[in-house]
This record gives sequence, structure tokens and C-alpha cells, in this order.
Amino acid sequence: MAQVLAPRFAFTPKGRGSLPDFDYDPAGFAEGKVNISVNEERGQYHFEIAGLDESKAFLPDYERVVPQTPYSSRQREWPTPLSAGQTGYPPRRHHMSRPPLPPFTDATAAEKARLAEDGWNSRDPARVALAYTPDSQWRNRAEFISGRAEIEAFLTRKWTRELEYRLIKEVWAHSGNRIAVRFAYEYRDDSGNWFRAYGNENWEFDADGLMARRLANINEHPITEADRKFRWPLGRRPDDHPGLSHFGF
Repeated sequence: MAQVLAPRFAFTPKGRGSLPDFDYDPAGFAEGKVNISVNEERGQYHFEIAGLDESKAFLPDYERVVPQTPYSSRQREWPTPLSAGQTGYPPRRHHMSRPPLPPFTDATAAEKARLAEDGWNSRDPARVALAYTPDSQWRNRAEFISGRAEIEAFLTRKWTRELEYRLIKEVWAHSGNRIAVRFAYEYRDDSGNWFRAYGNENWEFDADGLMARRLANINEHPITEADRKFRWPLGRRPDDHPGLSHFGF
């Protein structure tokens, strides 16, 4: 009896953006619209879902590996095909992959930095925490943080205190599964006092593109409202907005 490969489905939160190798024909990927795409080679469909909790997303149990369709995308490794009469399922992973994946190129390192910037500019602690491994280790200034729960708690405190937060990141260097970035952000406190912070981060990623280690050094100083440089509407920095090098930061 011929074997049939059930469709695979890739789910991402609304607003995450397009996935490589997927066909969004005829008009292409449209920000803010309903997007459904297909990768015909892998028989996989991509759906954007508003409010998706990625920690609860998983591949369906009925997805089987067959000899005619090797699965090599995104560096996942599946068991060898089943012999006649055998049954089984591909292993479930403890988290989803977060492309782009290491080793990084100039282009994918820049993409990774922009995705991180976009996440932090969302000021959504739960969303941002999903970009890190469940046991991710941080040193943020002089504070040591371990795991997603502590990361989410830290970011909740941060954005309760740092209002109207706007951030820009830029790659400094990269090699293998590591990226070094510099960044600057502006915010005000609840008394209306404005600040600008400057920093450097060292990032280390696992094979699935989740950040396993983050080391951040940050300094900040008060500025006047008139001295502010980052004035785009709260949220993602527009594509045509200047980066750090433009400001000399």
C-alpha cells in the first residue's frame, strides 16, 4: 500500500513576518493582512495566528517520515524511515525553531538583530521570552537571570519603569553561532524625565536559533525631551527610519 505524507503546518504569531521558501502568490506577503502560504516541495503550509502562544505549538502526531520525502529543512534531524510493519512518530522538540539559524552570514546576522529589535520594541515580555531557550542564561548589567520565567519577570519590571521605550540594534560582529551587537534606546520615567541608554550585547544561539546566552553592558544618561532622536510611533521601527550609524551612536 502506498504511503501518504500528511500536510505539515507552520504556525507563527501574527506580525512575525514571512517565512523563507514559502510561496505567498499572487500578491506576496502583506503586512497586517491575512497570509497563508505553501512550500510545495515539502508539502507544508504557513498560517499566521493572532495571539499564538508558541510554547504550546507542536507538530501534529499524524505527521510521519517516509523515504520519498526526506525532511532536512531548518537542520532538523528525524529518525531513519520506518521499515514495513513498524510504527512510530518523529520526536517532539521542547521548543520551536527561530530562523534564521546559525552559522550566521552577514545577512542573517543582521536579520537576527532586527528581529530581536522588533521583539523588544513590542514591549511584550511573554513574546520576547520565547526567543530564548527555556534555560537561557543572562547577565544584564550586574543582574544575573536564568530561564524564561525570570526573563519575563525582568522585562515586565523593565517596561513598567521604562515608558515610551524605543530601541535600535546594529550588528558589530558575528562568527558561527555568536553575534555581537551594539544598541541604544530612549525612554522616560513616570515623572516625565527622559533618558538614553547605550549598550553592547554578546549573543550565543543553539542550533534551533534560540538565544542560549546573553551578556549585556549598558550605560545611560538623562536627556531633555528636545534631545530625543527616536520619535517613531511606539512599536516596530519603520524600515525607512535611520539606524544607529546615522546618529553616530
